[in-house]
Amino acid sequence: MFVVRRTSVDYSSPVRLDDQIRVLSRIERLGRASVDFHQETWRGDVLLASGDIRVASVDRASIRPAGIPKAVLDGLRRGPHASASAAHAN
Repeated sequence: MFVVRRTSVDYSSPVRLDDQIRVLSRIERLGRASVDFHQETWRGDVLLASGDIRVASVDRASIRPAGIPKAVLDGLRRGPHASASAAHAN
């Protein structure tokens, strides 16, 4: 299970409820029990917000730090497009 450990956000421009936005996320650091992401929110070519978030892997019962499961680590290392490109190769 993952929990949010830390977050920071800089807001650059307002967003309205019906705005179409794009959220970009990249891994900055992948640790044994935590992941640091940098995220940006865009409306067209206007940066709306940017920030950093750290999520930590914890044991569900004790809520104590736990290593990220291997399958999850492997998926994070491969990235979001790995399964799509593998499917197109078949």
